[in-house]
Amino acid sequence: MRSVLRPGVMGRVLGCAFDNQEPGSNDEIMNTLKYVRPGSGFTPAFPLTQKLDVNGLSAHSFWSTARSVCPSPSGVYLLQFYPWTPVTTTDVAWNFEKVLLDVNLRPIRRYASTAAFSTIEADLKWLLG
Repeated sequence: MRSVLRPGVMGRVLGCAFDNQEPGSNDEIMNTLKYVRPGSGFTPAFPLTQKLDVNGLSAHSFWSTARSVCPSPSGVYLLQFYPWTPVTTTDVAWNFEKVLLDVNLRPIRRYASTAAFSTIEADLKWLLG
């Protein structure tokens, strides 16, 4: 990804409150990154927001918009396991889902948590022309 980054292009990490899989506070998340996993004084290369709800009635407006504009990248749902309501076919299906935004911060494409960064890099190169 670093090969694509240039002035005016930035990444952002949106903290995710998906299914309470990250129960720590926002400060605890940063300390975990720095001291535990991966540790050794690590700091993210991109800004990290506070945790956001991604699905259901309490979903943050960013995720509501991204889910309404971009189709789900996974398409596999085991509806009985989701604790939020309403459950929709556009819901974020797992942690570490990614979203590519254009220069106006409009969602362009969503990626599954398992998507290789090379796929995102190719799309970013296309978007940048």
